[in-house]
Parts: sequence; structure tokens; C-alpha cells
Amino acid sequence: TWEIAKINADDEKISLNRKSLEESPIDQFATNHKMNEVVKATVRDVKDFGVFVSLEGGVDALIRNEDLYPLIPEELEIGQTIEAAILVIDAKRDRIRLSVKKLERIKDQKMLDE
Repeated sequence: TWEIAKINADDEKISLNRKSLEESPIDQFATNHKMNEVVKATVRDVKDFGVFVSLEGGVDALIRNEDLYPLIPEELEIGQTIEAAILVIDAKRDRIRLSVKKLERIKDQKMLDE
């Protein structure tokens, strides 16, 4: 199935687009998950600004250094599984951000509610 992306009457050309009709992995992830939900993530890469992790369905996410607490970036290993809370799902920009810090707050709140 194809979608008409653009019609240029001057040049008598039609541009078709197939990709926009297929749901992206991030769109699928957004359908199945919500903000503050706890997910398991596998450390894929450690950078100066944060950690890239892989989620289910082949989706990648970023955990910025300020959202890693109490974890320490230098102590994380590639392939290590961690838990984090979903902070942002931005399907338009194909970005997901997670937070371990938010996860800790969610756990603390659950303890207070009990």
C-alpha cells in the first residue's frame, strides 16, 4: 500500500510514500506502554551524557545521566539488564527517555501508599 506524499502539478509528478503507512516500532511501543510504567532495559552503550538501552520490539531509549541515580554510569556493563520508568515517549521524533530516578520515586510512593 502506498500513500500520495506530494503532487507537483507544475512538473506533473506524484511522490509516493510507503513508510508512513507502516507503524514504527516506537508507535507500537507507545500503543503498548504508558508514562511512568516500569520496563526492563538492556544497556547497549554508555556515553558521556547518558546510557542507551534496548527495549522490547527492537526499540532503543536514552537514560540521561541525571536520570540514572542511584546507578553510576561507569559501573554499568554492556548487556546488563536494568529497570527504569518511562519518562517520555515522543513518537514524532522517534525518541523514548527512561528514568531510574523516577522509578525510585515510584517505588517510594508505593511504599507510602501501603
